[in-house]
Amino acid sequence: MSRLTDIADAVVAKLNAATFSEAFVAVLGYDVQYDIEEMSALHVTVLPATLDQGISARRFAQEDIRIEIGVQKKLPPKNTPATDAVEIGELISLTEAIGDFLRGESLADFPAATWISQSIEPVVSRDLLREKRLFTSVIAVNYRVVFTD
Repeated sequence: MSRLTDIADAVVAKLNAATFSEAFVAVLGYDVQYDIEEMSALHVTVLPATLDQGISARRFAQEDIRIEIGVQKKLPPKNTPATDAVEIGELISLTEAIGDFLRGESLADFPAATWISQSIEPVVSRDLLREKRLFTSVIAVNYRVVFTD
């Protein structure tokens, strides 16, 4: 396998070994789009996103690998604005908790990967929320692997 998918698999394993405020099973995927009928359950999808290669020192290569974690759930159609606000707030909190859990941590299944940074963008996809009532947030986590060529 590639380091890119190995690191994504290690993120899946780390997330699935943890306990969060809402239960989920993280899966490796290559797209965060599901049939809208399936989305009433929380989906957490880990995607290998980018691979940047370079030189770290004279005889060392480095790869910066970006892993994206999609957090998605369809809101019920008949929620009031106040109920939506509570549910969206809880999903944002869950997204932040996932990010907090990964921040600065090593991956047991791929210890050579060093966490270097992360961001949440979008915190909430307003278009998907408005058009499909689908909460979607993406955590982008950047890892670095240094090795000899």
